[in-house]
Amino acid sequence: MKKILLGCLLVVSSTAFAATDVMVTLEQLEQNFQQLEAEERAMYNQRKAEAEVAEKVLAEQKATYQQIIAQERRIADVKEFRYYKGQYNQLAKKYADAKRVLEDEMKKQEEIIYMFEIMK
Repeated sequence: MKKILLGCLLVVSSTAFAATDVMVTLEQLEQNFQQLEAEERAMYNQRKAEAEVAEKVLAEQKATYQQIIAQERRIADVKEFRYYKGQYNQLAKKYADAKRVLEDEMKKQEEIIYMFEIMK
């Protein structure tokens, strides 16, 4: 009888110890979850701010891009009838180069915006 009571006492005490261990583990998991949520919110806010800046920059770049296109058309219209044809051609090439660089920068801004849209 004493052995049975002693065995029951050991089972009850080990169960109580295991329950305490499980509670500590659950609390740690909850803390990890809260920390992960906080990091996720911080990342979201950072990406959102980057996307907002990218949208503003992209709008400015699009306006500049339209100005470059207008200048290219203007040069293309007059370069054949001007005395300094070679200089107009060089100027047209410089505008084309600037347009390519601007297109690359615009793609980068669009990528930032796209990555934020995916994150939403």
